Amino acid sequence: MAATDKSRLRLARLRALEDFEGFITSAELVFLNLFEQRESLLNVKRSIEGLVAKLISGVETKNLCCFEIIANVDFGNRFISHSVKTAIIAIILGRTIPIPETKLPVVTTGALLHDVGKVLSKNPLLKSFFKEIKGPEDIKLKHSVISGDIISDFLGFSGEIAQTARNHHEQLDGNGFPQKLYGSDISLFDRVVFSANFAENLLSHSDYPGSGQFFPSLFSAFKQYPLKFDPAIQTAFRAYADMPPISRRKYERANITISANYRVADSFHSSPARILDISGGGARMRCKENMDVGAILLLSFSVGHGMTYNSLTCKIVRKSMEDGLFIYGVDFRDKSGTLAGKLDAYVQRYLLRG
Repeated sequence: MAATDKSRLRLARLRALEDFEGFITSAELVFLNLFEQRESLLNVKRSIEGLVAKLISGVETKNLCCFEIIANVDFGNRFISHSVKTAIIAIILGRTIPIPETKLPVVTTGALLHDVGKVLSKNPLLKSFFKEIKGPEDIKLKHSVISGDIISDFLGFSGEIAQTARNHHEQLDGNGFPQKLYGSDISLFDRVVFSANFAENLLSHSDYPGSGQFFPSLFSAFKQYPLKFDPAIQTAFRAYADMPPISRRKYERANITISANYRVADSFHSSPARILDISGGGARMRCKENMDVGAILLLSFSVGHGMTYNSLTCKIVRKSMEDGLFIYGVDFRDKSGTLAGKLDAYVQRYLLRG
């Protein structure tokens, strides 16, 4: 592969990783609002629909990169990470089979919400769904039905979406649960979510400890249990089997830790910061000040080779804590694309070599 092709692929992975971080942040807010009733049900439903749309559009041209990142990068909270990764695998399978574009939201929403029946949340309105649960074994056996009930009766989504959650442990050979459905009684959507859930658990080693390399383990499962998996889905997975193994290190965003100054847009006070990494569309910034997501900042910094930026407008889109300092994800407000082009060229030339 030519050096320029490698740089483009690495940049694509870099951007895909940034997309994933955005997906996880959005999902955290969605599930927080659902489980603790921070918003009205209508707003929660709309936020779920917005996240589903973001997931579908976000993997449109990045299937290969997304699959590699799913296999190699952890994203903190296991429930949220599993839900988002399962949804993305379902999108990749759905597009490869293919499932009609108009039906992808059905599969994606079902995959994203398939395990909500496992979470005993603080939302008092959800307590009735868990009234028959006596212990962990009940949760394991009944969570898919509870998920379906929450999706349809509480959130008001369609029966198709609820069904994909209810049936995400049903298997074509009739050995699944809770209804032991067989063959054609399990829809293609249900089969996709079952397979995406199985694959993500295999990737994370949560349900299959010591499973080793992902694709050999997955194909071993296909061979050992050929009647559990839809043949079209097996073929879709095999389309990705020739991917080279990629270590997490190759996904780490370029760490350039440059000095910067910033000020909030409506203030004249300037403060020091460090930019931890950078890409054409944004960066992460570390500083002492506690600011709100959505704040507009003006950054001043230089990335060398004559590239100096004064009062560069950006918006805080993510916020976290690290060693007592605030870490912000910022997006550059560059409608012309000129800045993004220059920074992309810099990242390709100086940060993604080798």
